[in-house]
Amino acid sequence: MKGFYRHIAACNPPIDEVFIPWKVDDQVVGWLRPAFVEKLAHFPEVFDIRAEELRLAGELQLAEARSAALDQVARDLARQGVIPAYMGEPYAVTAGERESALCVVDR
Repeated sequence: MKGFYRHIAACNPPIDEVFIPWKVDDQVVGWLRPAFVEKLAHFPEVFDIRAEELRLAGELQLAEARSAALDQVARDLARQGVIPAYMGEPYAVTAGERESALCVVDR
């Protein structure tokens, strides 16, 4: 491996773990590390965790309800030190364009 490509390879080591898909309305909106999914299991009122995927709880049908629940999870995880900090910056959760957001989550 020569030149610039070796720097790219050094910055992108292979990932051996299998990521868990996060689905909202049967659309994959993200991929999560299994260790993080274990942390989310402490919020059963928000997440439905199955063997090979993570979904929002069935009661969370509206974008506003989803967003409020995810906001509280982000605040709790920040307080616990699981994530670096609560940013207060909503980020669209979507499988496509930002205009088709299914909810928002803190950046």
